[in-house]
Amino acid sequence: MTGQIAHLGKAISRGVALAVDRANRAAYMSGARRLKFEVVEQDDAADPRRATPIANALIASNVLAVVGHLNSGLSIPASRVYAARGIPMVSPASSNPNLTEQKLNNVFRVVARDDMQPNALFEIAREIAGKRVAILSERGSYGEIVGRAATVQAESRPLKIVLNETELTPDRVASSALGERLAALEVDAILVVGSSDLLKSLLKAVSAAKAKPLLVLATDYACTDDILNVDLKASRLLCASPDPDAALIDPTFSRDYERKYGEVPHAYAATAYDATSLIVKATSQGASMNPVDIAMRLRTTSLSGATGSISFDSKGDRVGAPISVSELSGGRLDLKYVVQANRVQAVARAAKTL
Repeated sequence: MTGQIAHLGKAISRGVALAVDRANRAAYMSGARRLKFEVVEQDDAADPRRATPIANALIASNVLAVVGHLNSGLSIPASRVYAARGIPMVSPASSNPNLTEQKLNNVFRVVARDDMQPNALFEIAREIAGKRVAILSERGSYGEIVGRAATVQAESRPLKIVLNETELTPDRVASSALGERLAALEVDAILVVGSSDLLKSLLKAVSAAKAKPLLVLATDYACTDDILNVDLKASRLLCASPDPDAALIDPTFSRDYERKYGEVPHAYAATAYDATSLIVKATSQGASMNPVDIAMRLRTTSLSGATGSISFDSKGDRVGAPISVSELSGGRLDLKYVVQANRVQAVARAAKTL
């Protein structure tokens, strides 16, 4: 695996391999025929220019299904190539809502959608009900998609949106007296939909304006290593993520993975394992090995996997996909809550690894 996030690709590759090894040992049958599963691996290097060539290479290899891609920017164009041949694609990591909004019959994902994050944060922050909230979204497709969803989700709750800023950039935050505006509006909570640079600029502006302590809600794009040492003053920061937290992965899977690879599994190893296991199960549930038929069977396939119970809705999204929410404290992000189907589960555990 190559590229800047090769370690994530490696985790996915290992999760797939573990699931295939398990499937072949289990000797799945299709009628009187024993099934043997093989892995055909391609490295897209997280380069969007390689999405279509990689998809065509996999098709040329006569694959029956695809576990991938990691990045939404590759999954979306590649999914259309697979759709033309009816080949099912199950992404273990792509969270952009546009992937499944294409409504292609062959496309699935086992992680949550990005636009589920605001709802989870609002669900946890029930103490802000009836209070004053600002939604601050960064310029770009991520800010537009998730910010729009946040607005709809906030309006369905007893919240008062006193400010809804879009097209923000870190420089614009610094030059627009946004901190002073938030202080003057007596905002109780802000939702930040954007990068870590935007989040840091907002926290700096709020501090300079001497605004009262805030409940800061942030989506995963903002919550990187860059923010671990920011000075929150008396404010609180909750960070959401569409990825299942590594500490919540099934212990049996974690033990098997560590035994084979000598390290704790990344969450994407577990989601890749589950994506592969779903394909294996759907393949074994019918006589036809036509990819179109396998994709149809995936629609109704369910699994109790390494990341919990999985089934798909009509778009190919995971039903009740979990959102992990961590709180920044003492220079680290600690997992505090898991939100699933609007149900909040409090979690006590050690610091989250980014």
